[in-house]
Amino acid sequence: MKESLTKNTVCKICGATDEPMKSGIIDGEYISGRCRICFGLSKQTRNPSALLAQYKRERDREDNSKDIVQPFMKNKPNREFIKAYPDKAKELYTDKELKDNC
Repeated sequence: MKESLTKNTVCKICGATDEPMKSGIIDGEYISGRCRICFGLSKQTRNPSALLAQYKRERDREDNSKDIVQPFMKNKPNREFIKAYPDKAKELYTDKELKDNC
């Protein structure tokens, strides 16, 4: 599979605009103007509505990833939680716990 990247444009399948579009040859067919998600899919799975739903799910996971960070991991303060929610961490942990885990 041979591929190349172009400047940001609109994906012809899902309408994504926030990443470089790919072009290349897949299964003997030249494909152009596709985002990374749509470019890697086979001919059978190129349903625009399914691709848009997949794209939205992936973006939602990325955008809201810190919402599922737990305050404790194995009864110890979670560093990710402290970085994501510094105000809540001050209320939840002691000063010693914050100093030890930052």
